[in-house]
Amino acid sequence: MPTHIKEDVAPVRSSVSQNGLALQHASEGLKDNHEFVVQAIGQTSAAFEFSSEDLKANEDIKQVFEEKRTAERAAEEAAAAAKKRVEESAAAKKQAKEVANARELPAYQCGVTGDDCGARKSPGQRSLIKVTCAGTCSSRVWGAGTFTSGSPVCRASRFECIDPNKPFFIVAKKGETSYQAGTCNGVNTSSYNRWHHSFTLEDEDPERAAVAKKRAEEAAAAKKQAEEEAAVVKKTTEEAAAAQRAAEEVADASELPTYQYGVTGDDCGAGKSPGQRSLIKVTCTGSCSRTVWGASTFSSDSSVCRAARFQGIDPNKPFVIEAKKGQRSYRAGTRNGVTTAYWDRWDHSFTLDHEDHSCCIC
Repeated sequence: MPTHIKEDVAPVRSSVSQNGLALQHASEGLKDNHEFVVQAIGQTSAAFEFSSEDLKANEDIKQVFEEKRTAERAAEEAAAAAKKRVEESAAAKKQAKEVANARELPAYQCGVTGDDCGARKSPGQRSLIKVTCAGTCSSRVWGAGTFTSGSPVCRASRFECIDPNKPFFIVAKKGETSYQAGTCNGVNTSSYNRWHHSFTLEDEDPERAAVAKKRAEEAAAAKKQAEEEAAVVKKTTEEAAAAQRAAEEVADASELPTYQYGVTGDDCGAGKSPGQRSLIKVTCTGSCSRTVWGASTFSSDSSVCRAARFQGIDPNKPFVIEAKKGQRSYRAGTRNGVTTAYWDRWDHSFTLDHEDHSCCIC
C-alpha cells in the first residue's frame, strides 16, 4: 500500500475504534439504567403493598375501637338499669316498712290535730297514720287541700274523701301565707291568715285516690252539663213567654174597634208611658194626605196610617204602635211614596212595628 494512503487510513481506524468504545460504554450505561429502573419499580410496588397493608390494619383497629365503645355503652346502660331497679326495690321496701310500722302503731283518737301527727316535721316528710273516728266530730278545720297544722286530721281527711279509720298519709308542709275555705263531702272548712306549719293528706291506695279524683271530675262535668241544660231551658221558657205575650196582644187587639182614616198617634196611645205598646189597625184607602213629622220615630200628632205606609206597613191589618219619649227634633224622609216633614222638639212620640216581623214590605 502506498505510504500516503496508509497514513490516511490510520486516523480513520483510530476514529472508528474510539467510536466503538464509546458505543460499548453507552450500551453498558443503558444496561445499568435499565437495571436501576427495574429496581426502582420493584421498590415502588413493595411500598404500595406496604401502604395497602397499613390501611387495612388501620381499618381493623378502627372497627375494634367501635366494638369496644359499643360494648362500653351497653355496659353503662345495663348498670343504669340495674341501679334503677335497686332504687325502686329500696323505695318499695321503705314504703312497705312504713306501712308495717304504721299498722303496729295505735290509732290516733278523734280530734287529733296535724301538730300531733307529724305536721311539724321537715316539709315533705310523710307519715302513715289512721284515726279512730265515728264521723260525728265537729272540730273546726282551716284550709282546703292544704290545712293549718292545728286543724283536726279526721275532719280534714273526710273533706279529702279519705276514710280516717283506714291508714292514710299525712304530709308535712311549709306554713302558708293564707288558707282558703271550702266545702266538700259535707265538711265546711274556714279560711285563715298566715300559719307556721301545714299538712296535706294522701290516700294509702293510689288507685282509690284516682277513683275519687275521677268521680270528682265526672261530678264537675255533670254539673257543667246541667248548668248548660238549665240555660237552654231558661232561654226556651223566656221565648215561650214572649210568644205568649205577643199572642195575648193579638187577642186583645182583635177585640178593639178599628180606627178610622186620619187618626193621629195621640189618638192611639202615643201619650202613654214610654215603652207601652198597643196593637191597632186603621181603615185607610191609601188616599190620605195628612202630614207626618219624623222618620222611624214620629211626633205624636202625626197621621198614623201615613206613618204606617212610610214604614212599609199595611194599616188595614193589625200592627203595633209603641209610645216613646218626646224628641229634640224629628228628621224628614221619603219612603214607599210617602214624604215626611222635619220638626223641632215635641212632647210625645211613637214608633210602629209589624204584628208579624216577617211581613215587612220596605
